[in-house]
Amino acid sequence: MHANAHPAVDGLRAARLRAGLTQERLAVAAGCSGGYVRLLERGFAPEHSAVLPRLLAVIATEADRRTAPVNDDGTAANGPAGEERDDGAQHTE
Repeated sequence: MHANAHPAVDGLRAARLRAGLTQERLAVAAGCSGGYVRLLERGFAPEHSAVLPRLLAVIATEADRRTAPVNDDGTAANGPAGEERDDGAQHTE
C-alpha cells in the first residue's frame, strides 16, 4: 500500500471481487474512471479520497443485493418496507 493511502484501500480489490463487480462497472456506478479504481487497488491513493466512500457504498450495496433472499421468480423475498405481505401482516424494516 502507498505510504499515504487510505487504510480502506487495502481490501478494495477483494471486496469488489466478492461483490461480483468489474473495475469498470464499479467505476461507472461510483462516478469515477476505471483507471482511478485500478490506481486505488494498487495502493496509489490520496489519504483523503472523496471517491473512496462512494466506491465502498457501491460494493456494499451490490454485495447486499447478491446475498439478499429471493423468491423462485427472482423477486426479493422481503418486499419493500411497508408492503403488505401475503399473510396480511405489514412488512417493516
